[in-house]
Amino acid sequence: MLSWYTLPVVRWVSGRTGLPLQINEIAYFFNRSRGSILAHSKQARKRIQVNERKAQRNRVYRSASRTLVRRAQAAIESGDQDAAQEAVARAIRQLDRTAARGVIHRNNAARRKSRLMAKLNNMQAA
Repeated sequence: MLSWYTLPVVRWVSGRTGLPLQINEIAYFFNRSRGSILAHSKQARKRIQVNERKAQRNRVYRSASRTLVRRAQAAIESGDQDAAQEAVARAIRQLDRTAARGVIHRNNAARRKSRLMAKLNNMQAA
């Protein structure tokens, strides 16, 4: 890992902005479009790294939520009531879990759950 105190200089290829000549391990400290350093302090560089780690961790929950919501919508469109109810219940549990972890806002989760339940109720009524 790189030392916080000695950030190596990255030389930029002329005519191709944003592509460093050196290995990409320090590229996230830089603004790729301008070729300038974004983080000037040790703390700012650390925040960039921590935020990347959190984003990767949150991506798992967000992706799982989207997948289960898509599966629930597909089950509703297929017309099978038992499968649709189970799929919607799974999606709602995952949305609650995702909101509880702070990955998505609780109102976002509530809105998605409400829309899923409305589709399920419309399918059952029809």
